[in-house]
Amino acid sequence: MARPAGLEPAAYGFEARRSIQLSYGREVGIILSRDDFPCQQYFARKKLTFMIFFFILKIYVSVRQYSIMRTFVAKEKEVIKNWYVVDARDKVLGRLATQIAVRLRGKHKSIFTLHADTGDFVVVVNADKIALTGKKWENKVYYRHSGYTGGLKQISAKGLLEKKPEDILRLAVKGMLPKNSLGRRQLKKLKIYAGSDHPHQAQQPEILEI
Repeated sequence: MARPAGLEPAAYGFEARRSIQLSYGREVGIILSRDDFPCQQYFARKKLTFMIFFFILKIYVSVRQYSIMRTFVAKEKEVIKNWYVVDARDKVLGRLATQIAVRLRGKHKSIFTLHADTGDFVVVVNADKIALTGKKWENKVYYRHSGYTGGLKQISAKGLLEKKPEDILRLAVKGMLPKNSLGRRQLKKLKIYAGSDHPHQAQQPEILEI
């Protein structure tokens, strides 16, 4: 076997092996550095192809981002809130409360946003003339608790109508609103009065037929 070029005779085997490795490494480096190496040209063409492909893909994605319609999110401070007045005379409690809750939340608007208050103000008059179906005046019971032992109290719908008629509609609407700070703020926009008069003429509320 011929001795590789540049290999000098060594007294020990370790030096000889190291000299052979260095010589082979130089020869391999010379081959890899040649311009006519076919693998190098192949990978260069592949790299250029991938660069062009990703450049075109990046342009396509950027164009699509601007062309796709984005989800609209209403800003609460920019929402125009109207005032409505509702006559509760002979209106069924549940059906009336449903429509009022929709107005308070703003679900009747196309800009409705779940986490924002986009609803309107609702003024209800003649709350003492509201109607209940069946025998609910006697059978429907409202409960409340003082927080102390044995502090549970109850009152029928008829008794609540005689004592505080506004609470019948307010409790019904409250149960249809979110159980958080947003729902509490929306409930404050509901103004209920037992008679036919209300002190909100300055807001010029529109008549809402339900």
